[in-house]
Amino acid sequence: MTDSAVDHVTCCRCRSGGLVTAGVRRLQVSDFAAFDNQYDGLACYETEQSRFDGLRLHDNLAAGISLDLSFDNNYITNAVLNGNDLGIFMRHSRHNAFKGVTISKCHRHGVFMAQATSRTSKGWRLFPGTECIGNVFENLMVTDCGGKAFQVNDASCISNAISGARFLRNPMGGLSQPTTNPVSIRELAGP
Repeated sequence: MTDSAVDHVTCCRCRSGGLVTAGVRRLQVSDFAAFDNQYDGLACYETEQSRFDGLRLHDNLAAGISLDLSFDNNYITNAVLNGNDLGIFMRHSRHNAFKGVTISKCHRHGVFMAQATSRTSKGWRLFPGTECIGNVFENLMVTDCGGKAFQVNDASCISNAISGARFLRNPMGGLSQPTTNPVSIRELAGP
C-alpha cells in the first residue's frame, strides 16, 4: 500500500493492535487514538517513509508503539503514550525520527530497543541485519515507568541519538545501554 492516510480515528478493544501496518510506504497517520487493545496501540512492520502525528496511545496490553521488520525512514511526532506495558518497542528499525514523544506510567520500560534473536541448537543468537540504527529521539519525556526510561539491549544497535530528553521517576533508572555502544546524548535531564 502506498500514499494512504488515516485521520481522526480511535481504535479500542481490538483483538490485535489498534492499527497494524505491513508493507506500507508513505502513509500519513494523524490524530489517532488507541486504547485497551489486546496487543499494541500502533504496530508497524515493513513501513517506510511514513509520518505519524498526534498519537494518543494508552492502556494497551503490550506496547503503545511496536516497530519491527524494517520500520525505516519514518517520523513520529507529538505522541502521548500512557499506561501501556511498554511505551515503544523497537527492533529492525533504521533512520527514524521521534520528536515530542511523552511516555508515562508504562508497566515496564519507556523505550526498549533491541536486535532480533533466533533460537539455534546452541542457544539464542542475534539475527544479522535486524539492529536498530540511526534513530533520533528529540524532546523525549519518560516518567513514572516501572522499568528503565530507555533500554538499549544490544551493542549492535548503533548511531542512535537522544536530544533534549527528560527521564524522571523511573525506578530502574534512565538510560541503560551496553558500555560498548554509547548513544549520543545532548541535554539529558533527570535522575
